[in-house]
Amino acid sequence: MSRGGLLGIDIGTSGCKTVLIDLSGKVVAQASAPYAPRYPKPGWAEQDPEDWYQATISAVRAVLDKPAAEAARILAIGVTGQMISSVFVNNVGHPLRPAILWMDQRSIAQTRWLDEKYGDLICKITKTPINTAYTLPRILWVRQEEPWLWEKTHKVLLAKDYIRLCMTGEYATDFSDASGTLLLNSEQRSWSREILDAVGLKQSLLPLLTPSHEPTSLLSANAAKTLGLEEGVPVVTGAGDLFSENLSAGNVSEGQRLIRFGSCGSISSPLARPVQDPNQKCPCYVHCIPHRWLLETSTQAFGLSDSWFKEKFCQEEVEEAKQQGKAMHEIVDKMVSSVPPGANDLYFHPFIQGAPYWDLFLRGGFIGITANHGKAHFARAVLEGATYSLRDALDLLEQAESTEGNSLIHEWRAIGGGVRSASWRQIVADVLGINLLFLEEANPSSGAAMLAGIGIGVFESFEEAIRNCSASPQRIDMNPESHASYLKLYDRYKAVHAGLGQLYRCLEASGEGKS
Repeated sequence: MSRGGLLGIDIGTSGCKTVLIDLSGKVVAQASAPYAPRYPKPGWAEQDPEDWYQATISAVRAVLDKPAAEAARILAIGVTGQMISSVFVNNVGHPLRPAILWMDQRSIAQTRWLDEKYGDLICKITKTPINTAYTLPRILWVRQEEPWLWEKTHKVLLAKDYIRLCMTGEYATDFSDASGTLLLNSEQRSWSREILDAVGLKQSLLPLLTPSHEPTSLLSANAAKTLGLEEGVPVVTGAGDLFSENLSAGNVSEGQRLIRFGSCGSISSPLARPVQDPNQKCPCYVHCIPHRWLLETSTQAFGLSDSWFKEKFCQEEVEEAKQQGKAMHEIVDKMVSSVPPGANDLYFHPFIQGAPYWDLFLRGGFIGITANHGKAHFARAVLEGATYSLRDALDLLEQAESTEGNSLIHEWRAIGGGVRSASWRQIVADVLGINLLFLEEANPSSGAAMLAGIGIGVFESFEEAIRNCSASPQRIDMNPESHASYLKLYDRYKAVHAGLGQLYRCLEASGEGKS
């Protein structure tokens, strides 16, 4: 490779991923280090920020140890990560408690209070609906439920911003990640004094706001030694993972949509101006690209459903994959493809309490089990059920877009770990009724590296970075016959969803649904 390289770091939900690209945009080396969420109470989800940093150290060193990276001199670093997950630090930057993750549901009371008292104000300013996914309700929860900790809180940071703090000693965030706090004025791209005053928070609690590609700080001597890098390497502000992956996939223009096959499945539409969803379901975030916004919808147990099924029920397939030297998804794909669409009338409803349903009583379930169903049917039902929930999310997105007049969608792209599954790609194309371009290599860490290159002038513009770094996608076409079948099956799934909602409300009322 050329002597210069750009490093991208992604603090995901299941691990830290790093990538090294050369100055032509080619991926030279990549590595990852795992960690996992913890669920200390029903509805809670946490991680130790120190686990993030230790994984960052491991992943960065693993990349630098790759033979292809030996001659590389790192010219700049970009950071990205899971959005919304909140880190409370003291005046020397040490976390005061585990990070509260994006899927955490503990702040129900604070969310209701915000919605009832300031709902119209917050949604108008932020272009984001009020729900338990966002940062502000978590801040209010900590202030109310952990006052001894709140007194020591110096800053509230997001995942990538904590890692940049560890690397540079600087407190900063970007406009895109700040969009998920319910504290950003979306159009002015500044912290909202009006919201802060309304809820009784000081702006000093929040980090400095800068553009995603701004080289705001330099790698400290201590971090450089720990990571195996040179002191003084520029570190750009970075962006939330949603925006970094959209950049990496080249999803920047109106008329495009991007599906993320991740732990949380999402669909993103770039916009030239912000839109407020009148139904208060779809957030409209500030993009990491200047003068762009992203209207987004999601389903929070998309890839999580697939991962759960494989972990709990596919140990034989894990061993088979090891023995045959294959990836796990190849073995599961073989099972799934042996079963027709609909899995012989077996339905799976994901265990979703967050987006797109926001029903705190809802639980997951398999419906329609008979003695004729085997593991392959269950495997297919899980992928189909997760995809039906993505279709529900898409319906919400299209309703939000219709308030400003629907733009013609001419291109669908897909990224994320799930796109490696041929069966799942086909199911998504058939359920949604779309032709799909998928990019196996596009990911948030690549987008972070691209932002680093833009920040130091390696790429003169976002357009040049996309041209140089975005790989050519592969195409999968929907099957018209399968799509026709799925239209009927999707209607049945919606009936399952409605029935489960009623069932779990009854169980909750009788005390039988408590976990």
